[in-house]
Amino acid sequence: MQRPVSFVRGCSDACRVRGEKSQEAIQEMNDKLLNAVYFGNDLQVKSWLYDGADCNARFRDEHNKTALIVATEKGNNEIVSICSKRGRPQYDRWSSE
Repeated sequence: MQRPVSFVRGCSDACRVRGEKSQEAIQEMNDKLLNAVYFGNDLQVKSWLYDGADCNARFRDEHNKTALIVATEKGNNEIVSICSKRGRPQYDRWSSE
């Protein structure tokens, strides 16, 4: 099994502030999203997507896979569904859809 890339442990205050986000804050959110996808935590995936993380973000390793690809390879249909529906304008972080 491939190990995930090294991720930042905590989210900075910039991640928690709605509105304008720096590139560093966006990258940090994407890293947290990818970490949640890798370990199959669908609630964290929903939360990071709601906060602005990008399902098209790529793991920073030799394979360069997106969150959707990793979820598909791991057979996590819930996360695949979440990432597939992310483009909907009415995305609700607490919905079970």
